[in-house]
Amino acid sequence: MKSSNKRMMMILALFMAVIVGLAACGGEETSSTEPSNSSETDNSSEEGSSSVGEQVLNLTAGEPTALNPGQANYSQDQLITNNIQEGLMRKGLDGATLENGLAESFEVDGFTYTFKIKDDVIWSNGEPITAHDFEFGWKEAMDPRNASPYSWLFELIALENAAELAYMEVPEDEAEAETQIQAAKDAVGIKALDDKTLQVTLTRQHPAFLELTAFPTFFPVNQKYYEEVGGLDGYATEADTMLYSGPFAISEWSHDEKIVLVKNEKYWDKEAVKLDKIVFSDVADENTQVQLYNSNGVDAIRVPNDYVDQYKDSEEATQYARIQTWWFVLNMEADGVEGDFLRNEKFREAMAIGVNREELVNVAFGGLHVPGTGLIPPGLAGTTPDQDYRSTNPEHTDFLAYDFERAQQLLEEAKAEVGQDLPTLGLSIYERQSKEAQYLQEQYRKLGVNLEITVTDSKIRKSLFNSRDYHIIYAGWFADYDEPSTYLDLFSSTSGFPKNGFAMDEYDALLEQTQNTIDKEEKYKLYAEMESLVLSNFSFIPMSHDGFYSLQKSYLKDVAVHSTGPSRTYKWAYISGK
Repeated sequence: MKSSNKRMMMILALFMAVIVGLAACGGEETSSTEPSNSSETDNSSEEGSSSVGEQVLNLTAGEPTALNPGQANYSQDQLITNNIQEGLMRKGLDGATLENGLAESFEVDGFTYTFKIKDDVIWSNGEPITAHDFEFGWKEAMDPRNASPYSWLFELIALENAAELAYMEVPEDEAEAETQIQAAKDAVGIKALDDKTLQVTLTRQHPAFLELTAFPTFFPVNQKYYEEVGGLDGYATEADTMLYSGPFAISEWSHDEKIVLVKNEKYWDKEAVKLDKIVFSDVADENTQVQLYNSNGVDAIRVPNDYVDQYKDSEEATQYARIQTWWFVLNMEADGVEGDFLRNEKFREAMAIGVNREELVNVAFGGLHVPGTGLIPPGLAGTTPDQDYRSTNPEHTDFLAYDFERAQQLLEEAKAEVGQDLPTLGLSIYERQSKEAQYLQEQYRKLGVNLEITVTDSKIRKSLFNSRDYHIIYAGWFADYDEPSTYLDLFSSTSGFPKNGFAMDEYDALLEQTQNTIDKEEKYKLYAEMESLVLSNFSFIPMSHDGFYSLQKSYLKDVAVHSTGPSRTYKWAYISGK
């Protein structure tokens, strides 16, 4: 087993330290994978790999829910988008250091950033990539009619007048809506001063602003082409309805089967791109993934939990601790008696303290995950460079500690308050969560809560969240950037994230305080208060923080692995010695 790079080594060290610490104080943990914002992505397969003179990488990835940069929010969406498009900045080969992407340079004057776009950057159709493409792409992601899952990010970075656009109430009359939205767009603090000069005006500094310019939501979109292929409904829905600005372009997209990427010959840094092709096969079954890896059908996989003991000592295995939290999302907006229970705080608390996370982590994840009694996982930036947030803000083992007897008592009190017997509740999981879901199903059955498990993919899950047609979803979130607000901003009433009825004026007020607080120590104290408010509502119940092994063929080199944001970059990857 090996570890990937310096940054990942640091995170792994933090991760292991937390494991040890929690074990000493009787905590627990869990493991795993994919999220609601992103998933993770292992690499995976291909079927032939590099023949002489051809560099072909074979991987696995689920069917994307969206490849329009303004709509991409699941892990597979961001993985692929990150490799076919590029922003002003890009994370480098070490996985963390920011490098210039499509920007040649930038200057900072107070809260105003002025970016110069490279002279030689062109779209895959040969048209120049301009500052106007960034202005258009960002504003489309903020347009309230488009319901971008990340529109709130523009408020987060304090982009001038972004909130007024992203959260405006859209008039029913289309002409009036167009007039008002256009006026709001004109006021937003992003302007193309000319084809090569982009000015971004913030109302305060945000520590993650530059990092986020490498995040898919902030990628450019060519307005003329976007409108030619049908706008929101048509852009990036097929391989031939999008333009490419990144290292690769999609040559084939067979939905629910595979996506084939080929080197983008129009990419400004094409000389750095060594792979000719990447094949992402949609293979959900973990046993099949392992078989493909062993037969050289794929070049990398995330090791399924049942195979960890078999492969953890392999020379091709690397242990990762991705900054990610897995949680139960309880839908307080559900209908019927089920909804009555899910809205009952005593029932939710019973669910929160009725599970033994330490046992869960050991049984289902072989100890790879950390028990989750906090929203924010280990590894995110703290107040000083030598410590992370979690090391100075211990997790909430106080009111989330396992207490089976009290959970039983709370459950009975909830039944009395609701005045009904507790019906069976639905639990939506990813296929790869089967083992931990079965463990949890049995634990909750002992408590007196029957869960009916349904396996869903990302598209179905997205639909369930949007329609509120679910009881409980076993979801996760990995960090988009290296700062605790990547979690805490999710729970504001304007973010559009919770999708389960969570909203709290007190929380919003604290969030506003953090945004106006320059003192880092004070800001982090407010973060801790915000985290406690969400956890004490018990509608988001942390189960574990991520940890996993990945298998990667020894002939695959220079894959950039990121602990936040899109999981991997293949710009520099190559195959040697196969």
